[in-house]
Amino acid sequence: MSSIFTEVNEKYAVLDDPENATPGLLPWWFAYIGFILVFVTTNTAAFFVMLYTFEFGREKSEAWLLIFLTSFLSDLLLLQPVKILAMAALFSVFFKKANKEDEVKRSDVKKYGEMVAGQKQVMTLTPFHAFSESTLDSSRTILSNSVSVF
Repeated sequence: MSSIFTEVNEKYAVLDDPENATPGLLPWWFAYIGFILVFVTTNTAAFFVMLYTFEFGREKSEAWLLIFLTSFLSDLLLLQPVKILAMAALFSVFFKKANKEDEVKRSDVKKYGEMVAGQKQVMTLTPFHAFSESTLDSSRTILSNSVSVF
């Protein structure tokens, strides 16, 4: 008994095939390993920074923390956007292509527009593939059964 659903599933089953997976990509669970490594590395560095601040005393640690946060925020909010804008401007100036082929004259547009307007346009239609009555009936029963379950 064939239905629309089995035809669609057979058509798209190729996409789920592990043999057709993109080569060179890691499995999905490697993302969790990456998150764990980042978490462990960050917390290890923070732990040792905290231990070193105990050596310096409270006043020096607070001054150091204030200087660190100030420099980080000024870099994040001021210097990095300026650098990005400057690099974008430089790249747009130096790597700009001036293709003479891309430039179009108005007379050419008018000439080709008149040529195209004089031609007949041909449309190709794809034939409609209708499902058989038995296929539609079986699909309806499958759909009604799945709707009644929920």
